[in-house]
Amino acid sequence: ALDWCARPYVRRVLGNHDWLTYLNATGHAWGRFNHRRNGGKWFDAVEEAGQQQTWAKAMIDAPFAIEATTPAGHKIGFIHADVPTDT
Repeated sequence: ALDWCARPYVRRVLGNHDWLTYLNATGHAWGRFNHRRNGGKWFDAVEEAGQQQTWAKAMIDAPFAIEATTPAGHKIGFIHADVPTDT
């Protein structure tokens, strides 16, 4: 997955599991608990020196939203799920 994140033609947005990976890698207790609870147990096996930090940087570098222009000239936006707003 890290290889794909580094490819210049791959566009991605920050999702909830990416955020949990980041929190887990940076030592956030709530993030670790919830990451493991939501499928992140695989991350415990990432043991190479600095690898968890590499994952954290790759995850947090993704934007919450991106914009693209279609061949017809229409602008469209991409988000992972819900964007927080003030109500």
